[in-house]
Amino acid sequence: MLESADPANTDAGAGILAFVKQIDQHCGLLVERAPGRWGFPHLTFEEFYAGRALAFPARVRDRPVNIRRRLHDARYDEPILLALGLVGHEHVDDLDELITTALLAESDEAHDLGFTPTGHEDLLGRDFRFAVRALADDIPAKPRLVDSLIDRALDELLNATGRGRFPPYRQAVLERLRALNRIPPADASLRCWQSGFPSSRFVTATASSA
Repeated sequence: MLESADPANTDAGAGILAFVKQIDQHCGLLVERAPGRWGFPHLTFEEFYAGRALAFPARVRDRPVNIRRRLHDARYDEPILLALGLVGHEHVDDLDELITTALLAESDEAHDLGFTPTGHEDLLGRDFRFAVRALADDIPAKPRLVDSLIDRALDELLNATGRGRFPPYRQAVLERLRALNRIPPADASLRCWQSGFPSSRFVTATASSA
């Protein structure tokens, strides 16, 4: 009974195994890590296909759910960033809503889906920091969302409000903002900061984070 329940003993299963072995022998895309256990030879392949699966699920309404469920799992950091880039490339009008829903849990859709901020978000800002990180990954978020996130970050740094009072958090946000040098800044405040922000409050915030 157990043998008959094994998918590999069916015609379809045998066909799949034959296909996998052909792939292994002729193109090296898959490798047999253990008897009957196949995988990609490099993590990049796994992250790419995981990212595509997150970006283009069978049901579009599952997209924010799937991403939110895996947010802050380090194994899914790159697939999530890739998924955001793919959505931005093929469905750019959906991207901002996806960020505010799946990453920040702040939209009406997030409320409808029962999303809440990650634990201790008011102190650690993990959702917010990941959203800022995503901006530096060349995702085509609209300037309004980019400006909103950057303004929020700078306000926390300059005024030392809320979680911005804590040096580890300030340092983490500063690192995220520095990474934005790789994209055209959409925010005037960030352009000033990148060219040497003259505010004494900013200098104090930066020094206290060092």
